[in-house]
Amino acid sequence: MNEQIKEKRSDRQYSIIPTETAKRTFKSYERNHFAMFLSKEYGDKVTKELISKCNIGCARDGTLIWYQDSDNQYRTGQILTVDPHSGRINKVDEELVHEKFAQQYHLEFTYSGCAFGEHQILDSLLQPKGLVENPLLAIILSTLVKNIFWYAPPIQSHFDIRSFVSAYDQVQFFVFPDQKNLSTWSSALKDLPKDFVIVSNSLVDLYSQIEDSGLNKNAPHMQTLLARINEVIANETLS
Repeated sequence: MNEQIKEKRSDRQYSIIPTETAKRTFKSYERNHFAMFLSKEYGDKVTKELISKCNIGCARDGTLIWYQDSDNQYRTGQILTVDPHSGRINKVDEELVHEKFAQQYHLEFTYSGCAFGEHQILDSLLQPKGLVENPLLAIILSTLVKNIFWYAPPIQSHFDIRSFVSAYDQVQFFVFPDQKNLSTWSSALKDLPKDFVIVSNSLVDLYSQIEDSGLNKNAPHMQTLLARINEVIANETLS
C-alpha cells in the first residue's frame, strides 16, 4: 500500500491519500454543520453545487476540507467544527487527515501541500484569480464574487507564493493576505508586473472579525469585505 500512494511530480516524490478514501467522506451532509450553514444562506441547489465543486467532506467530528491538486490527487484534508448558524470555525483539528491516514495504516507519508481549489485549475485557466486566507471564505466568495476564481493557501507546508502566482501569468491575480503574511507575500511578489499581480491589505482587519463572527453574508463585516474586494477588482481590472 505504501507504493500505491506514492506519486512522482517535478522530480519530487510525495504521498497522496487514495481517492476511494476521500470519496467515502462525501455523504451524511444532513449532519454536516457547514452544509447546514450554506443551505440556510444560499439554498439547497447552491449548497449541492459547492459541496461537489469544492470537495467538502464529512467527518465524525466536523466538516472535512479536502486539499486536492491539479492532478486531482488528494494531498491532505482538515477537519473543522463549524457553527451551523454563522459559519464560524469553532475548532480546528490540528492533526491533518494525511497524518490520521498514515497513523491508521502504519505508513510513512511524505506530505507536500497544495492550495485549496487547485483541482479546478482546468475549469478556470483564463479566469482572474483570488487568494484569501480562509478556505471557507474562498468557498463563500466563489458564489458571491463569481468573476474571480478563489484559492486558499496550503496548510502546514511551505507556500512558495511567487511560483504559485507566476504560474498564472496570463491572468490577473488578486492576493488578500492577513496581517501575518502581508509583509512576506508583498515582498515575494513585489517585482512581478503590477498590472497582473495585485496585493491588497484591504481585508487584514476583517479576517479577525470572520474568525469571531463567522460568514453570514448579510453581517456588516461581510458586507464590508465584499465591498472592499469589489472595489479592488474594479480599480485594477485590465481593460
